[in-house]
Amino acid sequence: MRYFAEPINPTSSLSLRSRVQNILKQQPGRWFDHPKHLDPIIAGCLSPSVRSSSRVNMEEHILGRNVVLTWRKILTRIFVGESITLHVSLIDGILYMEEEDPRPRWRAREYAFGDAVGMAFEGAYTVTSAKSKRKGRDQAKGRIQLEGLTHIGTQWRNIVVRTLGDLNLVFCGEVDAVRDLKNNTGRETDMDFLNRRIELKCRNSKGGNKPRPRWHMQSHLLAVPEIFVGYRNDSDKDGRLEIVRTRLIRTEDIRPVNFEEQIERGYRVLKELRERLCGSSTEGTRSTGLIREANSSNADRIWKIAIEKWSLRSVKQLDDAKAQKVKKRREDPSRPIKRIGIVPKVLVQAIRVSKRAGRILV
Repeated sequence: MRYFAEPINPTSSLSLRSRVQNILKQQPGRWFDHPKHLDPIIAGCLSPSVRSSSRVNMEEHILGRNVVLTWRKILTRIFVGESITLHVSLIDGILYMEEEDPRPRWRAREYAFGDAVGMAFEGAYTVTSAKSKRKGRDQAKGRIQLEGLTHIGTQWRNIVVRTLGDLNLVFCGEVDAVRDLKNNTGRETDMDFLNRRIELKCRNSKGGNKPRPRWHMQSHLLAVPEIFVGYRNDSDKDGRLEIVRTRLIRTEDIRPVNFEEQIERGYRVLKELRERLCGSSTEGTRSTGLIREANSSNADRIWKIAIEKWSLRSVKQLDDAKAQKVKKRREDPSRPIKRIGIVPKVLVQAIRVSKRAGRILV
């Protein structure tokens, strides 16, 4: 978890040049910029130590009806009408959605400039400990240097549960930082903590002050109340790369006028997808509560789904050869993970055990 280091003066400048240069010298991890499996979300939901803000074990949320389990990034793109291609499995009534990896063997040899700038910006305005102090203030120039800088690979993710019509959405997204707790006179509630979360965005100062369309949806889905924006000047002749001003935005203050329409259209896409997959399989149509065996051919399917402008453009079931390639992507050959559809077999079995114990219908 990272803590937000708010600048005293929003018009002060801060150089990102050295940070960006250091990042560009590093080699990205093997799976940098590849779509992520759902494994950590499912494992997090099954962990007895993970609870929702209502103090309910997260496991109970994925044992309900009409569950859609995915990443925030995917929901954001669906809701705002962007194009996206997914790999999907419907297993015991749970719709699992992850993004297609079109280049599974590709490896980034260096960070792109935009990625390096984003990482440097987050590192400059966050610290790893609430006790980290700012030092070296130059009040004349308004420059700030921070100690306790975060590692560029550090990520803190929130698993969120939301009800949308008759769908139960379970998804996960990265939260950039939280504000330091000040004047703590008693025990902080979960809601107090959630209200201290903040997301960080960096954009070119020539792009204007208007927030990007997806910013509101991203923060709204995780119920993050604030967005900190840094405006940079990266075209100076002397090669400087500076944050020239910053701005704090309340998420709800940038709510677009068509927000409700976006949510409704996104809901219809998810609803239609569930119905079509249920129609292509007996998944989701049984009311007896019986759990299929792990080798069920109905559960062990992967679908390739193309969504564009709130419409299902393509719904195709992968043949066995293509499905096996999807299952093996991003795996260590020496430590293969057996999967049912796109989900690790061990996690599917754990969910089935929980459903049997709770006698929950699927």
